[in-house]
Amino acid sequence: MTEALVGLFEALHKLPQLQELKLSDNGLGKCENTERVMEALIHLSQLKTLNLSKNHLGECGNPETVMEALCGSLTHLPQLETLNLSTNHLGDSVANLLPALAHLKELNLLRNDISPGVEQRLELAAKATPGLNLDFGFF
Repeated sequence: MTEALVGLFEALHKLPQLQELKLSDNGLGKCENTERVMEALIHLSQLKTLNLSKNHLGECGNPETVMEALCGSLTHLPQLETLNLSTNHLGDSVANLLPALAHLKELNLLRNDISPGVEQRLELAAKATPGLNLDFGFF
């Protein structure tokens, strides 16, 4: 883990009022980084926007385990409105996000290798969630 990432994770613990966090393309898909970012997120109760795109989170072992950790962190983010998980190769494990959709307004799941069946389940959940913009197609 780079020194910069260690410093970032330590700093996040001291920023409970943070409202927007962009960690796109930061190599968080390395297992030790994935674990640390999930731990750090639980301290950000005022966070409204979270961008974790292009981190290949699903390549750190089992995507199901990564999604379980992410969903656990999301329960500590009651203000979260925008979540970008594009290009993380999470596959069908994104179905675990369904319970977290209630408070989201935007969810970007582009390039996550989601099967058509899970896409349909997500579309149905999005329709049942007023104001949710769900994106998992291609540009």
